[in-house]
Amino acid sequence: MRGGGAHPSAEEADRRDRQWRDEVFVDDGRPQLTLRSTLTGVALGGLLALSNLYAGLKTGWSFSVAITACILSYSLWKIAGWVNSRITRPTILEDNCMQSTASAAGYAIVSIMVSAIPAYILVTGVRIHPGWLILWTFFSAALGLMLFIPFKRQLVNDENLVFPSGVAAAETLRGLHGEGEAPLQQARGLFGGMGLGALGSWLGWNNTFSWWTLPRIPETLVPGGGVSGISFASLTVGLDLAGVSIAGGALIGLRISLWMLAGSALTYLILAPWLAAGHTLVGEIGYRLIQNRFALWLGASLMVGASLTDLFFQRRTIGRAFGGLWSVLVRRPSQDGHRQVDEVEIPGSWFLVGAGLCAVGLLISGAMAFAISPLSIAVALILSLIFVVVASRAVGETDIIPVGQLGKLAQLTFGGVAQGRLSTNLLATGLTTTSAASAADLATNLKCGRLLGAHPRRQFQAQFLGVAAGALIVVPAFYVLVPDVSVLGSTRMPAPAAAAWRAIAELLSGGLGALEPAARVGLLVGLIGGIVLATIAELFPRRRFTPSAFGLGLGIVIPFSQSAAFVLGALIALGYRRLSPSRAESHTVAVASGIIAGESLMGVLFGTLGAVGIMPGG
Repeated sequence: MRGGGAHPSAEEADRRDRQWRDEVFVDDGRPQLTLRSTLTGVALGGLLALSNLYAGLKTGWSFSVAITACILSYSLWKIAGWVNSRITRPTILEDNCMQSTASAAGYAIVSIMVSAIPAYILVTGVRIHPGWLILWTFFSAALGLMLFIPFKRQLVNDENLVFPSGVAAAETLRGLHGEGEAPLQQARGLFGGMGLGALGSWLGWNNTFSWWTLPRIPETLVPGGGVSGISFASLTVGLDLAGVSIAGGALIGLRISLWMLAGSALTYLILAPWLAAGHTLVGEIGYRLIQNRFALWLGASLMVGASLTDLFFQRRTIGRAFGGLWSVLVRRPSQDGHRQVDEVEIPGSWFLVGAGLCAVGLLISGAMAFAISPLSIAVALILSLIFVVVASRAVGETDIIPVGQLGKLAQLTFGGVAQGRLSTNLLATGLTTTSAASAADLATNLKCGRLLGAHPRRQFQAQFLGVAAGALIVVPAFYVLVPDVSVLGSTRMPAPAAAAWRAIAELLSGGLGALEPAARVGLLVGLIGGIVLATIAELFPRRRFTPSAFGLGLGIVIPFSQSAAFVLGALIALGYRRLSPSRAESHTVAVASGIIAGESLMGVLFGTLGAVGIMPGG
């Protein structure tokens, strides 16, 4: 049931909590946080984290992993039961803790590794010591968990915000633990998609085994010809055959995919040839030249303008988020009949001790690895508290975590606090957005647990274990996929999110005078365009093809071939829905998620084999 966003009285809040404790909470000794739920969550979260890392570096998108982890866990334990009848399936509450662990490992840690960290490497060319980076990412994500504790009751219990993904996860778990054919159909779709993705990766450019003699699928289909004497290949015009891009289009839909293609067409078919003909774009025409000279600034500023405008339109949401802060801080002691609820809720002492330890860890790792000043860390901690509340309420009301929008505000803040310090700008901003993403993920999972009657403390502990596992898995995998800085910003690994972060950091550091004339024009046009498009989207939210500023901006900063692949995937999904609406409803997300996971995991495997010298370069 959707909450209205109003702040209930203390008496009404107590009544709701007692009702939940008496009617929903499961207190029958059923296992929840167990060794197998933790190990399953770590294993599945680690695999899906690798998938999200690969997809994020290649396309700029990352995808929710909680529901995918639930389906995978169901499938694996179902198979185990067939093999050995004495093996029992996890309970629904065990799977709830499992999905918290998997989600924490597969989402929040990945966000900083596809944005702030690669942007820092692009700017400085410095390879960060993996040990320090693991500590930095762990403490950044763990901080978000700790900072959310004081707001849990207000947002999840008292206001009863909807958290759509949390509700969907709860319904998925109920369906998987029920009877019928639907769980098996979802599992077949997911594993079938993983097989397709892995096969496509094996037959494609990832496979560089010297003994492989069969024909390979080309990375991109490129038509002959060109524009204004520049070949289509140089303009990145073609069709990317990577499954991760095609499946990504199936997930995000036709509207955003078409706006991505519009952005790419504007950049590579119109602006780049025009600027080259006017000798504004001089040099060997290619993806990097086009991006560095003007496209990156146009696309990034367009997303910034839209992000800031979105925050303006969400000012009531932000106001409500902080409207309940005072009531949280002065919450009166519970009545005798309410103490049973306090015994299962996450205690405030965890917030005080945990946030303090995270702050110390960030101070030490920030100073040792990145030379970030204590003042910048202090500012980052304050911003993190603000962003945690905003992101958690936003995801509760809209299912959108505004990490990109908040990140732009943080970069502007650190541009003033640490002027000229690009490393501080990027990494301190990464800290704030990672903590916000981690808190919003926790809030969504706690909503799922509340609907199922789970123990909040056990679920928080599961989430914390997932954050630790994610840091230990994702950071080494990043160095496998990005062995040196030359990989970033290429057509193979465009890292569009990192490119946008880098552009803003450099702008704040060097000022407008350091930019090329075309870049300055693009910056202004993009900023105005983002404001206009976001305003149109706010005024006409239900129109089918209302402009997507984010889609348009992302299309400007990724290759044309990738945008074309997104449109192809969206069209395939649309056609499937037209042919078989009932089957498409349950298959599209499962199959597309499987393709992304299968190709991504094969890409990580091949990268690992290359790193240890088993696979030569292609």
